[in-house]
Amino acid sequence: MCLLSNLKNKTENVSLLNDNRDDESVPERLLKLTRKCFLETSAANDIPRLIKRICIISEQGTLFPCSITNTHETSSAFDKEKLVRLFVNTLAGYVEPQKMDIIENVFESHIPCDRECKKWLPFFQDLTCALTEKSLTLQILKYVNQSVILYGYEHLYRTLCRDLTLKDVRGPTGWRIQIQFLRHTFHIVHQRREQAFVDFGDMQRSFEFEWEIRLVFDKNMNALQSATLLLGKTYFPNNIDEETKLKVQQTFIEGLHIAL
Repeated sequence: MCLLSNLKNKTENVSLLNDNRDDESVPERLLKLTRKCFLETSAANDIPRLIKRICIISEQGTLFPCSITNTHETSSAFDKEKLVRLFVNTLAGYVEPQKMDIIENVFESHIPCDRECKKWLPFFQDLTCALTEKSLTLQILKYVNQSVILYGYEHLYRTLCRDLTLKDVRGPTGWRIQIQFLRHTFHIVHQRREQAFVDFGDMQRSFEFEWEIRLVFDKNMNALQSATLLLGKTYFPNNIDEETKLKVQQTFIEGLHIAL
């Protein structure tokens, strides 16, 4: 459950959010991820555990998951190790095809990995050494990282949700991550769906809403061109209090863009 106190606990554990936060803008703090060592981020843990929620999209269509991997939830043939391998290879194949042999050699020396996320650390250590920190593949992978969404929560709790209690929505729509290759920019998008309570536990005064944090980088990931919070659809229970519904509709406006 994402209460304000829990958010504070989370941010205390993410040093990125605490570095000179009074002097730097959100884009400046987010860009620090590109300058961090890969293993200093939580990406090595987050990529394996979130692999079923990640997709890669180009102007030509969806690159990952491709049609064959859409069956992975019911097919034992596509387990976590194979999905991570396909994801990393798909990403590198688009941005650094010359590095694919190097990546395959690292995978060959580590597969099968243990399915516990912490057991992936040796693989990502070797991958980082093989690619070096300047690798565009690693730069993008750093943003498959739960600290990114904390900036969205930080803003929501200061503004729209300051009088609300939020609870995670479990399931495939609760958290999705998109890596988008559009023209000369890379977009990294974390999409969330939350359950919000005016009074926690009172379903007649609750609703769900979708939001995303979208980061737009130049093609070399040297500059973060924009960081935006976007509100999506709002969902109400059939028995919602009408006064609550009206207030929510006036505040949570679908398509509202908020520059961070």
